[in-house]
Amino acid sequence: MNFIYESKQLKLIIYKLKTKKLIITASIILFKFQLSYSKEIINNSNNKTNNLNDIDHESHEANIDELKKSKVIKLKENKNTACELYEIKEGETITSILRKKKYFPIYGENGFLKKTLEINPNISSYNITLSEGESICLLKNELINENKLNNIDSNFHSYYLESGIKYLRLIEIDSTSGTEAKLLSRAIPFIETGFIQNWTKDFKSYLGINYSISQIMQSDSSVVIGDSIIRITNYFLGLNYKFNSLLYSELLISYGDTLVVRAVGDNTLKIEKMSNTKFKFLGGINFLNFENIFFNSELGFLLNTKFNNEIYNSDYGKGYEGALLVIVANNGWNLRGRIYYSHYSTYVQPVTFDYTEVGISIRLTVDLE
Repeated sequence: MNFIYESKQLKLIIYKLKTKKLIITASIILFKFQLSYSKEIINNSNNKTNNLNDIDHESHEANIDELKKSKVIKLKENKNTACELYEIKEGETITSILRKKKYFPIYGENGFLKKTLEINPNISSYNITLSEGESICLLKNELINENKLNNIDSNFHSYYLESGIKYLRLIEIDSTSGTEAKLLSRAIPFIETGFIQNWTKDFKSYLGINYSISQIMQSDSSVVIGDSIIRITNYFLGLNYKFNSLLYSELLISYGDTLVVRAVGDNTLKIEKMSNTKFKFLGGINFLNFENIFFNSELGFLLNTKFNNEIYNSDYGKGYEGALLVIVANNGWNLRGRIYYSHYSTYVQPVTFDYTEVGISIRLTVDLE
C-alpha cells in the first residue's frame, strides 16, 4: 500500500513540474512575441513620423508660395490688385513700411496692414522687427491712385509747384464826374509754390507763396504813366475739407498786393499796388472720372479787406470765382490743370474799382517721404 501511495505522489510531482515548465515556456514565448510586436509598432510609428516630418517640411515651403500665389490671384481678380516684393531694410517693421510707401489707411477692417498679413502667412505679428534683406509681398493696388486724389491718404507732406498766365481788366469808374478808365494787362506770368499737409483722409492744409509780374497797357484812357510794370507777391494759407467722394470745400486766406489806379492829372493815371487780406470760399464737385483722370468744377465767393493810407480809404471788396479742373493722379504725384474766371469790385469814394481776371495754370504735386 505504501508503494502505491508513493507512486501516486511521484506522478503528481512530475505532473506539477511539467505544468510549471509549460506555463514558463508559454510565458517566455508570449513575452518574446509581445516584445517583437512592440518593436515593430515603434519602428513603424517612427517611420511614419519621419515621413510626415519630411512631407510637412516640404509642403510648408511649397504651401507658402502657393498660398501667396493663390491669394494674389484671388485679390487681383476681385480687387484689381497684384503683388510686388519689397526688400526689408534694417530696423523696419510692416507698419513703418506701409507708412513709408503711403499705403493708407493702415489700420482697421479695410486697412493695408490686414491685407498685407493676409498675403504673407509666414508673418505672425506686425510688430516684429524683420530681418534685413528679407523680402515680403506688398499689394500693388490700382485703387491707391484714386485714393490719393480723393484725399484718402493721410498724415504726410506734399510739395507743389504751379505756373501759368492770366489776364486782368481793371475799370475805374468815377461817380462824381461820370467818367471811367478801362485798363487791360498783357499776359501776366505767375508762379506759385508751397507745402501741403495731409492731416486726415478728409482734411488737409497748405502754405504757399504766389509771385507775378503785371504790365498794364493803355486802353481807352489817355495816358498811363508811372510803374506800369509791377511785381505782385501774395502769401497764403489754405484749408481743404472733403465731405464725400464727390463734394469738397476750400478756404483760402492770403495777404499781399492788389493793383489800384489813381489820377495824377487831367490825362494821366498812375498804377500802383496796395496790401490787404483776401478771403476765398470755394465749393467743388467731382463730376466725371476716367480711371485716374478726374474732372472737377468749383464756384466760390471772394471777400477783400479794406486798404487804407493817406490816399486811399476803401470799403470791402466782394466778388465770385468759377473754375474747371482736370487732375491726373498717379502713385506719389498728381498733375492738375485749372482754368478760372473771377470778378470782384472795391469802392474807394468816389471811385469804384472793377476787376475781371481770367487765367490758366498747371500744378505738379509730389508726395514727400
